[in-house]
Amino acid sequence: MVIGDRDAPSWVVTARRMAPGRSAAPAGGDEVLLHTTRGCFRNPTRDLGRAMARARVAGPVRSLDGPVRFGERAFSEGCDLRTGCLAPFRADVRRCA
Repeated sequence: MVIGDRDAPSWVVTARRMAPGRSAAPAGGDEVLLHTTRGCFRNPTRDLGRAMARARVAGPVRSLDGPVRFGERAFSEGCDLRTGCLAPFRADVRRCA
């Protein structure tokens, strides 16, 4: 699952949810990598795209109580996640213990 806005990673980790885009429809039990894009933190010359976490989808995609907004995009559906390995800041999941 690709994350392209700097406000989204903290919501994903604290809410333990993901708001998938139209092309992504994960099913319960699927393992996913949460990937931040090179421009996610608004400094593409410094940052790289990274797999920031490994997670498992904990339920079906369903309507959220209200839309969640990141940048100019709004997401009205989401799924629960069980986060496994969460990489340290500016690292990727290969550095997880």
